[in-house]
Amino acid sequence: MTTDPTNGGVPGLPASSRTPVGLQRAITLGTELAAGMLVFSLIGYWLDRRSGGGIGWTLGGMFMGLVYGGYAVWKIVRSVEAEGKKKPADAGKKEQDGGSP
Repeated sequence: MTTDPTNGGVPGLPASSRTPVGLQRAITLGTELAAGMLVFSLIGYWLDRRSGGGIGWTLGGMFMGLVYGGYAVWKIVRSVEAEGKKKPADAGKKEQDGGSP
């Protein structure tokens, strides 16, 4: 069975079924934020239960989850900026080469 490079190399998947890059980044960002909040909050909850009650560790865990989410946003913004800087340079290079790929 041959694969179609326009659909990400997935056999049997039409090219129109590809997920746009922006949507992929948004899903990744949302998943990382939710997972970070969940993991750090659960660790804080576990520490609260182990230390005899209160909500201090849970709140600290939620804060750490938000910090992790901010870091994830920063990584995605940096990758988008790097791609944005790279694309105009590639387009200019193709024009200088006579438009050949």
